[in-house]
Amino acid sequence: MPVHLVTVGMDNDFLNIADKGTDEYYTAGIYLQYGFASNSPKNILRKILPLPSSKSSSFFSIGLTQWMFTPSDLKTTNYAKDDYPYCGSLFLGLSREILLNKKFISFGNLAGNHGKIRLRRTNTNACS
Repeated sequence: MPVHLVTVGMDNDFLNIADKGTDEYYTAGIYLQYGFASNSPKNILRKILPLPSSKSSSFFSIGLTQWMFTPSDLKTTNYAKDDYPYCGSLFLGLSREILLNKKFISFGNLAGNHGKIRLRRTNTNACS
């Protein structure tokens, strides 16, 4: 029976169980991921994401992720050296996992942008 998995998630460092949210540095993330199990030798992802065993059943996933960052002083509009600017990252990820001889092996690739194409508003202190 085929196995398929869709994951939608969100991180936010301001919302936490300790009620000590800061909303600084890594502030939030949104992700959407689709995964499936396959042992077909014709799967193109086996060539893109090579692992030692071509005969083992693999779990493949592809996902889109956005990360958002803020400086430690949320009221600033000026660039501060050694601090995060208001910034966002948008990237696509591919991964493959197998279980081989009682060992879990994972391999993946990420490609993305840390700049203008990142699905967020522009700010005077935004990354370029």
